[in-house]
Amino acid sequence: VARAAMSAELAAMAMAVRKRNADGVAESAAAVIECLGAQVAGSFSAGARDKLLVLMRDTAAHVSATRSYNLLHSDSEAMEAHEMTRDSAREAVATLRDF
Repeated sequence: VARAAMSAELAAMAMAVRKRNADGVAESAAAVIECLGAQVAGSFSAGARDKLLVLMRDTAAHVSATRSYNLLHSDSEAMEAHEMTRDSAREAVATLRDF
């Protein structure tokens, strides 16, 4: 069931890309993350599964929130925010490597 749902969402995302529908892409991307979480969760213990599902839901919520992001910023503000978050992500990766 999760694989079928993921295939459907990937097809919907491809169609949204084709139509240049950013909201549709974000919505389908969030659904793909949730489907992936459902597929992967089955191979974990109950405690780890619960943590994984919370992480996947949070990630999907952040991806879904990009739909409203386009309404909140001008192009220059969006680019500045993108660069700032990209730099923060690079710093986080570097910090994790040090552990």
